[in-house]
Amino acid sequence: MTTRRRLFGLVPAVGAAMAGAASAARGQAWPAHSIRIIVPYAPGGATDIVARIVGAAIGTEFGQSVVIDNRSGGAGNIAMEQAAQAASDGYTFVVTTVAQAVNQTLFRKIGYNLERNFVPVAFLSYYSFIMVVNSDLPVKSLRDLIALARQRPINYASTGNGSAPHIGTSLLCNMANFEMTHVPYRGSGPAVTDLMSGAFQVMFDSPPSVLPHIRSGKFRAIAVSGLQRIPELPDVPTVAESGVAGFELIGWNGLLAPAGTPAAIVTKMNEAVARAEAEPQVKERYEQAGARPRTMTPEEFGAFLHNEVTKWAPVVLKSGAQVD
Repeated sequence: MTTRRRLFGLVPAVGAAMAGAASAARGQAWPAHSIRIIVPYAPGGATDIVARIVGAAIGTEFGQSVVIDNRSGGAGNIAMEQAAQAASDGYTFVVTTVAQAVNQTLFRKIGYNLERNFVPVAFLSYYSFIMVVNSDLPVKSLRDLIALARQRPINYASTGNGSAPHIGTSLLCNMANFEMTHVPYRGSGPAVTDLMSGAFQVMFDSPPSVLPHIRSGKFRAIAVSGLQRIPELPDVPTVAESGVAGFELIGWNGLLAPAGTPAAIVTKMNEAVARAEAEPQVKERYEQAGARPRTMTPEEFGAFLHNEVTKWAPVVLKSGAQVD
């Protein structure tokens, strides 16, 4: 009887040990199949380009395909809501940007919370936005644009309601006391195409999206949004240098996973991103696109994300921009 009790007593312990071993094996096996990275914008923009550069490098390291899933619309909110509802099994990630930090205040109703519904995985890159005009527009500087906008209607585009180019341009108009009409698009690609056709006159966009067209002569760069000029366009002044003191707008993107994603997987993905961005070929492709890599731990990225949400809230309220 004693022996039977001992044997029965061993069953739960052995079962628990086997379950633990199986769980560990599953964790070690990750990723066992393809990984999906949701991009909340159309193909061709900075977020999409960075996601594809990093995704390709990660896929090579893991020996698995990395699928870039572009889901544009709703200023990125559609993709973020879908990502928040995805399984937290380590096979779905989403790229977030400064726009989603802005959206937390800009939208009265929003179906996700950037900090509660996701776990931070890795910071990816940052960049200054470039203000470009169609080369046929008779302006060569931001001062010229402001003067023209005070004389006749000017339309500006953005990558969507609540996007960084939208709220940044709204802030610029308020600071410089002039007006332009907003034309939202579902991502950078369609907006760039229409700027080339002359459907509107001006836009802030990321370096990857507009540098090729600046180099080809189709666009004219008149200002950059950061506090420093960028190496790709050393002769193009900052907005602050152009007479709007104190203006700054920096774009960034990072990788999130649905809340509940195992910490071991988050750490493994973070380390893979860091190794990818240290590779010379990845750095070169980033530089060609005007992006700069920056490594952060998940905890550091989480603190950064919180600061961005906090920082943009008063800016959005002061600008008067609001989307239902």
